[in-house]
Amino acid sequence: MNKKSILLIIFSGILFGLAFPPLQLGFLAYFALIPLLFALANKTKGQGFILGYLFGLIRTLLLIWWVSIVTFWGMIGACILLGVFTGFFGMVYSWIYGKNKTVAFFSVPFLWVAMEYALSVGEISFPWLNIAYSQSYYLPLIQFADILGSLGVSFWLVIINLVIFYAISKFSLKRLVLAVILLILLFGFPLYYGYQEMQRELEGESLRIALLQGNVDPYRKWDKEFKARNMEIYLEMIGELDKSGLDLIVLPETATASYIAHDRRFRRRLHELTDSLNIPILTGTLDYKAKSDGQNIYYNASALFLPRSRIIKFFYKTILVPFSEHLPFEEQLRVLKKIDAGQGNFTPGNKLVVFEIPAGRFCTPICFEAAFEDLIREFVNRGAEFMVTITNDGWFGVSSGPYQHARISVFRAIENRIPVARAANTGISLFIDPLGRVLKASKLNEKTAIIADIPTTDKTTFFTRHGQIVPWISVLYAQCVLLWALLFKK
Repeated sequence: MNKKSILLIIFSGILFGLAFPPLQLGFLAYFALIPLLFALANKTKGQGFILGYLFGLIRTLLLIWWVSIVTFWGMIGACILLGVFTGFFGMVYSWIYGKNKTVAFFSVPFLWVAMEYALSVGEISFPWLNIAYSQSYYLPLIQFADILGSLGVSFWLVIINLVIFYAISKFSLKRLVLAVILLILLFGFPLYYGYQEMQRELEGESLRIALLQGNVDPYRKWDKEFKARNMEIYLEMIGELDKSGLDLIVLPETATASYIAHDRRFRRRLHELTDSLNIPILTGTLDYKAKSDGQNIYYNASALFLPRSRIIKFFYKTILVPFSEHLPFEEQLRVLKKIDAGQGNFTPGNKLVVFEIPAGRFCTPICFEAAFEDLIREFVNRGAEFMVTITNDGWFGVSSGPYQHARISVFRAIENRIPVARAANTGISLFIDPLGRVLKASKLNEKTAIIADIPTTDKTTFFTRHGQIVPWISVLYAQCVLLWALLFKK
């Protein structure tokens, strides 16, 4: 392992990081992995792991450095653990490369997608870094996500890298011509499909939603002296809304700054307001329940208030942010519960809830959950006709985090052909149609309310019906190629 390899890895990690929002440089993802592949050539398994791990550290640090604003040690822990995944990619690729270069070449997209899929399951699930999310501004190119999902887009991106790598790794006119033909096909088919889809009229009912962005300092809102004022901010904003034709009013994650089920004053005022307006109100809140041992378990929740009903319907966040809302493996290793790295102490919910209002049925993934395509697909299969996601990105200040987070929902809209309404405490709040187009958006760090009519569609996508085909094929391929590597020599 030499200096050149290290420089190639650094270059690859930087290209990868720059391809993501808020910079609209998604085209960098078309060749961001090429320096990584050059660096991994002719390396031992151990060297491949180290180089892959270094790449993972660089890309993770560039993309989620803003987590350190909330928890520095949590960000360090995330970088250390998430680097393991790209480390294993580098190790397996180098191992296969040492046995057969051709097999290694064709294995790259399968190994990469298998790695990304592994990052979406388990205690350290963090699909935020999936290469597909670099393409959220290129709507015509990613419409085929309604067939293959975002991981299908990742697979496509890795193939593009591989074709360019093929052309320049041993340059010849024959290779160049073949690469150009393949690239024309790789871009041509998605573009043709994408433009066909984006010209299609959306058939379905429209609904009118108001999103409230209170722009409340998340570090101040929990102060005892400020809690009453926090409540008044949102009540005043609701009072100032143009309520004509509204089907739903949405407040962001933990907007109540209280445990709403146990806060009589705020609960009563929301019930009265819902009744007087005859409009359902959804708000982010916290909740807790007592265990048999007298201890409380705490939930990050959304709560739906319906007119002329005193029953509050809750959904408890099912997927918690590792190192921020909980420490991975803390249930298995109780000693971790005693470690304070600045993380929250929440318990994941165990039930998927689809809310129903007169205008339709919807799901409310909270914050980080919008990054999980299988979760949203399951909600849609349970009857959700649109998605309302609530978040509080105020913890991350003026950084790339809120922009990255907002653009992830573009893929959820396209995959399931559902509209998305996103309410964020400090921004970015926005509306997305089933084709991934942003209809209206707020600015970051402004107090505002935005209202839009969002179109629905009756179309059920291939992805919604059949789910993750590309990742399962990739995982199966990865297992087969690993077995081949174990059984055969060069």
